[in-house]
Amino acid sequence: MAAAVALTVVTGLCFTVWQEDISDILFEQSMSPSAAWGAGDVAGGVLWGLSLWYCSPLQLLLLFLGQVDTERPSDWVLRVLGQAAGLPVTSLDYTAPWAVQAVAAALFAGAGLGVAGLWNSGLGDATW
Repeated sequence: MAAAVALTVVTGLCFTVWQEDISDILFEQSMSPSAAWGAGDVAGGVLWGLSLWYCSPLQLLLLFLGQVDTERPSDWVLRVLGQAAGLPVTSLDYTAPWAVQAVAAALFAGAGLGVAGLWNSGLGDATW
């Protein structure tokens, strides 16, 4: 219990003393789209990329309407990339090779950063 109280006090003091510096680092306090990206913008892009890897906006809408789609967007992209490379994607024991997985991960990372860039240029914040 004493450790939790001490940690809370230290955290409160840190945020009180360095509040402006921390908020500048996290939120980049700049609304102009031509400004350099801050740590919060990059984190928003990473979160968008991860969320697009596991679930598409259409799947979220279908889930809200009571239907469940069991295929992740990344599964579909891995299958399409495997077909484009001429790999036997229809076999039961098929797993995508590391090169195909790396290309798919790069596509989703680029998509996540692209979505974050659109939100940043439109609203001034990439974490929407």
